[in-house]
Amino acid sequence: MRLFVIKESKGDFVDRKKFQTKNQLKRYTYVYIVLILFLLLSAFLLLANLSKIMMWAENKKEKPPSTAAAKAEDTVQDSELERAHACVIGSENPDLQELIGLQMTVMKESLGSVQSIDDLRDRELPELKLLIITTEKITEQDTEWLEEQVKKGKHVFFAVFPDDTSLKSRRLRNLLGIYRLGKETVYEAMRTSQNLFLGTISESEDSHIPAREIELKKQTQIYISALLEDEDVENEDLPPLFWSYVGEKGDGFVYVSNGQLAETPLGYAMLSMIFCDLSETYIYPVVNAYCVAVKGMPYVSNIRSDILEKRYSRDARGVQRDLFYPELKRCSDIYGIRFSYFTPDYGSDALEKEGELVYFCQEIEAAKGEISRILLNGTMEIADSSSRAVEWTEDFQFRDGKDQRLNVPLLLDNMSDYLQERQFVDGGLRGLGMITGLIDIPEILEDEDEDEKLEWMEYCKIMETAMGTHKKYYPWIDRVTLSEAAGRIENLLAIEPKYTYSSDGVRIDIGNFEKEAYFYMQTPNKITGTEGGEITKIGEELYMIRANNSQVKIDWKQEVME
Repeated sequence: MRLFVIKESKGDFVDRKKFQTKNQLKRYTYVYIVLILFLLLSAFLLLANLSKIMMWAENKKEKPPSTAAAKAEDTVQDSELERAHACVIGSENPDLQELIGLQMTVMKESLGSVQSIDDLRDRELPELKLLIITTEKITEQDTEWLEEQVKKGKHVFFAVFPDDTSLKSRRLRNLLGIYRLGKETVYEAMRTSQNLFLGTISESEDSHIPAREIELKKQTQIYISALLEDEDVENEDLPPLFWSYVGEKGDGFVYVSNGQLAETPLGYAMLSMIFCDLSETYIYPVVNAYCVAVKGMPYVSNIRSDILEKRYSRDARGVQRDLFYPELKRCSDIYGIRFSYFTPDYGSDALEKEGELVYFCQEIEAAKGEISRILLNGTMEIADSSSRAVEWTEDFQFRDGKDQRLNVPLLLDNMSDYLQERQFVDGGLRGLGMITGLIDIPEILEDEDEDEKLEWMEYCKIMETAMGTHKKYYPWIDRVTLSEAAGRIENLLAIEPKYTYSSDGVRIDIGNFEKEAYFYMQTPNKITGTEGGEITKIGEELYMIRANNSQVKIDWKQEVME
């Protein structure tokens, strides 16, 4: 075997060594660069998340106080619940809860709230009279617990009708007083009973009320029923929309709203009627105000449009002069309305200098009306006050959450809708003691929807129907401006009435009393005398009290049942 030997020269060896040294230097440089980049990236990420890290550390430090605060809040809620006369159950419908809360505030009734029935199990709440259900999901265990409460003499109000899954339970249907349950339908009209409203029966037209077809058991009393086209159907066979039921085993009543009626101003009427039902005599404060707002008038601009020429042969100023104002003055004279006008031209020279506009303003003042302003954003600011008129919504509150300004609700946002919404408006009268409506002048002047828009004379017929009906059935409610209504609402929110009952009568001590206060009272007793105020009968066993002193005494003679 031959071996081959490769020889290297000295020069070759030196060159290779230099080459290896260069390669090592390159590798180290690369490693250093990667390491530096990694450190820079780490520093960047640390700085970018420094605020989050600090927040995490801060939250960790504050965890014990936060837990303590939560416990304190729970303690406050528990304390409120122990004192509450009514409790809202459910959290799925916050707007309805706002509506319920407002009526409880007006009646000066304490109100608690819980997420579910589970939060009330194993609790003794002796002050609690009424459980208000605002969730549509009711389990078999919930039904069993509610049955137990009814047997103990507590009352239940289903402000929300249970869903189909819940209603599969025969036990729940029995609790509600339902004999037969049909499909959901839309009813075009409804009738309210004397028990719900202030001694009057009223009917609506074209109301479009979605509700279930239901046949009730005996031991039920119906307060609202749907009207059918078949006039041969007896009253007792009309589909029920709001009723009460008492079973054979318990002392408590179960009230049920079929559909979404409790989410309208009818909800105020339902709650006030229920509380009146729960006591032989019941008294609660009210506003006592009938108001009509006229939006967009008097106006300075002279708009010309095809619809005005076609319908009235006049421009906008001519319509105001010859049609709008004469009719409103007529309503003021006949029905005693003290209109609150809201003008976009508030403070303009034209209202103070132009002849016909000056005349309008003088006539409004002579009729004890008022002129207020509309801001560019549409806000209707009420004259001589920091309050405003707002369209009513489910979540309406007298105080705005942001700036705590007072809101006066417009329960009927268009007087032309009265025939469809009569009961909703009257619900505000029963619950809050007020009726408010709006005449929207710009809407009448607009060219849009010409075919659907009512002509002014048709509008006036409906408007006068509303005012005439209210004058006939509710002559005792004060016709006032919105600024006066705002003052009465302020007083209502401020007063703290205390009622002391005896066999001979009742004494009302009114804390924070100013000038006057107003109350509704339902009692079967015969009134024999009054001190410190006036009393007016407004319905069967229903009265309005006008207090002109901080202490009012009402004497009565108890009716003896034969």
